[in-house]
Amino acid sequence: MVEALFPKNLSITPNFANQIFSMHFVGDLSSSNELICLQVSDKKVLSQLLNFGDIKRSVVLIMSKYESLQNMEEKLIEISEEIKCNISSGLKNLELIYKNQFSLK
Repeated sequence: MVEALFPKNLSITPNFANQIFSMHFVGDLSSSNELICLQVSDKKVLSQLLNFGDIKRSVVLIMSKYESLQNMEEKLIEISEEIKCNISSGLKNLELIYKNQFSLK
């Protein structure tokens, strides 16, 4: 289930979201990869798994296949930490978190 998007006009199908989320798990839910990078069609996907005990969420950056992944892992980790530390407001402030991380106005 997609809980928040930035930019808001980004369209993610439930199937695409499930594919990304499931790629974190090797075999079953007891074994997971915290950070994954993959290419899906014409997109590069970088995803970090956040563990809240019984609840797991992923924070995902979706880029064109031509964009560089340089420094993106670091940015994703920082975005994920801010969301995890402020989960109640982090999803509501996703746009601000993203803009701050990438120095956008």
